[in-house]
Amino acid sequence: MNDPIWMPVYQEDGDGQCFRACIATMLCCRLVEVPPAPPTDDADPAPYWNKLRAWLWKEWSLDLVIIYRRRILSGAPIIVGGKSPRFDPAGHAVIMQAGELLHDPHPSGSGLDGEPEEYYLLVPMAPWRDIFPAGTFES
Repeated sequence: MNDPIWMPVYQEDGDGQCFRACIATMLCCRLVEVPPAPPTDDADPAPYWNKLRAWLWKEWSLDLVIIYRRRILSGAPIIVGGKSPRFDPAGHAVIMQAGELLHDPHPSGSGLDGEPEEYYLLVPMAPWRDIFPAGTFES
């Protein structure tokens, strides 16, 4: 894995910085390049996921697939989400590989509280780029 990106220490769990740091780590980019997550009290997360997916498509030719409640043991690093060991009921995101913690972007490094609840897969889209009209994924 590349150099890990850490979430800012002044941030609290549940504000999306951990997920952004995981995306930045996986893509070897700076945290500020990844679109910021909305406030945790935002009722509809769909606009953020659409913005993030558009950014992934435009900048990296990747898509984001989210799989809930299924155990995935991947030989490759994968972003997983679950309960935070620090704040309840806030969620937290880390990078795991083959079921083992590879990187926790929180300075504590304490991982998740329990098993992962969702898996975030970055899927290459380049082979299908030509089938979508220009502007399909622009915000």
